[in-house]
Amino acid sequence: MHMDFEEELRKSLAGSPVFRKDGEVTLDRDFIPEKVLHRDEIIKRMLLDFKIVMKENKGVNIGVRGGGGFGKTLVSRFSQQKLKNVADEFGINIDIQYYNCFNHRTLGAILRDYLLDKHMYMSGKGFSISELMTYLIQNLEKKNIKLVIILDEIQNLDTSEIMQLLTINEDFRTNNNTKEFVSFILIARDYDWNNILVKEPRIAQRLTSTYKLEQYTASELFDIYLYRMELAFKEGVFSDDNIELIVDMSETSGNVYYGIELMRHAGKRAEFLHENEVLPEMIRGAAKNVSTEFREPLLDKLRPHELFSLLAVARLLERLSDKNINKITIYNAYNEYKVVCEEYGKNPHVITVFRKHVKKLHQNHLLKQRIVNIKTRGRRGEINIIGFSAELVKKKVIECLDGLSMNEES
Repeated sequence: MHMDFEEELRKSLAGSPVFRKDGEVTLDRDFIPEKVLHRDEIIKRMLLDFKIVMKENKGVNIGVRGGGGFGKTLVSRFSQQKLKNVADEFGINIDIQYYNCFNHRTLGAILRDYLLDKHMYMSGKGFSISELMTYLIQNLEKKNIKLVIILDEIQNLDTSEIMQLLTINEDFRTNNNTKEFVSFILIARDYDWNNILVKEPRIAQRLTSTYKLEQYTASELFDIYLYRMELAFKEGVFSDDNIELIVDMSETSGNVYYGIELMRHAGKRAEFLHENEVLPEMIRGAAKNVSTEFREPLLDKLRPHELFSLLAVARLLERLSDKNINKITIYNAYNEYKVVCEEYGKNPHVITVFRKHVKKLHQNHLLKQRIVNIKTRGRRGEINIIGFSAELVKKKVIECLDGLSMNEES
């Protein structure tokens, strides 16, 4: 059937069946929401650190570290947005600048970019770092600007250049002026932060405060995804169960941006299919656009009945996705497992052994199992697949089984 691409474009321009007006942009990494959940204490402490910038004309140097997707960049930019708002109320001239050092890999690149952007009439070409810094401080003093520079992924800068930045207020004072005009927020992941301090321990001594962001808990991730879902999507597009599925898929890493990207890609898939509801398989399928490839080498290490168990879970979840069901009980999975064994001409293991197969698959992050408390029925085991679509898992397991010698006893 021939697709009318012009008509598809007209439908798209008329409005999305899933996204609110301007809702999709709220899922961008650069978007700063009105609320930053579960980081109140750190934001408050960071703002208090900057009180001396406002009242005493001093500079501060702040370090922010933590795992990927723990909110380091958002907390830093959000806090400075609030600082700027209050400074404007008090008539204090504060300029907030953000640079990712993956794109600006040298101190010279950062200084030249700022001087050009702020129309300080200097391209920076042909000047030494010392001359650029002198010119910067002179212009900040002349215009009475307090400059705060947020530097993300600072592992891309040479440690000697980081030290030059942190000592700029001391090294480039003019006419014995005691005012300090530049402050910094330095951001890096824990691993990179530790390496930086090994190379140059004096950096730690130059920091006013260092904040370590801990991994989000499952309940915190749920709150964040629910809030971001309400900003981005129309009512009824995402069910609470599907938000829980995204929590399950991102809980191990704690990377909140991974979950937000899953939301975006699942929403785009629903939009492409002209659906007004996101289904579980759309979310699992979105993972192939966000995460790494399926863990095929792990399948080669599984025994036949472990593969049968994984195939049973994948098949059942794929079928139930159309009904917007994203998890199954151990008993449902076991019944499907017995059907799979029959199809492959093998006798099924008893349910206690099947539980061991599921536990191993869980330990290898091929599926997720958890025990939930049901008020009227006690405890119940639930299983789902996270990180990949059930369809993809089914396909890969079947390929593995087809290449496996079934004469080998498991």
